[in-house]
Amino acid sequence: MVKVSFNKKVETDLISNYLRTAQTSKQFVENFAHALQERNGAVARLFLSPEIRGQIKPEIIGPSTPVTKIEIKEVSYSNYYWVYNVKAYYGPYDNNSPTLAFEIKLTVEPERYPDCSVVSSRYFITKLDWINGKAEFIPN
Repeated sequence: MVKVSFNKKVETDLISNYLRTAQTSKQFVENFAHALQERNGAVARLFLSPEIRGQIKPEIIGPSTPVTKIEIKEVSYSNYYWVYNVKAYYGPYDNNSPTLAFEIKLTVEPERYPDCSVVSSRYFITKLDWINGKAEFIPN
């Protein structure tokens, strides 16, 4: 007889590993953007590296007002990381055009093993910089 039980940390790690798997860094950021659109801050936080996960206010990655549109632009690339600008918009509501919810700059790096070799097709957001939007969402 074999008994298998998971504690919440293992379950979270399994979900996090699944979410952070993508064919490209851009696809990874698109998956993160989808979590933002679904207003699921808990899921969106799993895309962040453990080092910054506790430093970012939940409101940034789980706004209560629905985000209806997200624009992703690759800003730069090096051998070690990618930088993307992400703009999120509310609306349009009534006859008004979409309103900027926030703009952030993400640094995305491949996940690495302890020996520093790259884990294939897995990424982390290792830095999240505030650019624009409502002041109450500014990171800690």
